[in-house]
Amino acid sequence: MKSYEFRNNPNFLRNNYEGEGRWGIPIIKKDRIDLDNLHLISYNNTRSKEKEIYKKCGVHFFVNDNRFEGVYNNPERGYNKLRQYRLLLTPDFSLYNEMQPWRKIQNVGKNRWCGAYWQAKGMQDKLEYS
Repeated sequence: MKSYEFRNNPNFLRNNYEGEGRWGIPIIKKDRIDLDNLHLISYNNTRSKEKEIYKKCGVHFFVNDNRFEGVYNNPERGYNKLRQYRLLLTPDFSLYNEMQPWRKIQNVGKNRWCGAYWQAKGMQDKLEYS
């Protein structure tokens, strides 16, 4: 891939979703979801092989960042694995006090980009409590 093609590749730019604020961080729309009989499982307990039981489960990302970097670094592969689940919480890339501000902004952008990507694919990724 030539330099110009790489620089303009949507997977590199990640600017294909509506953004807001000073840094244009992607917007995630709230979804109304029935929380009855919902069971949350950790991302590191998800499986690629589809099973009927997974359609009742939601996926959370409250684990070490290195366990789920792939959902951002290789979004299509992550989508193919996670699309069988009932809903997804957006990834929880860390925001430690010790981090420089640019790293925190980057991680918020990664969280929101994944959510916008999944919504564009038709997946539910935010809980709204009534």
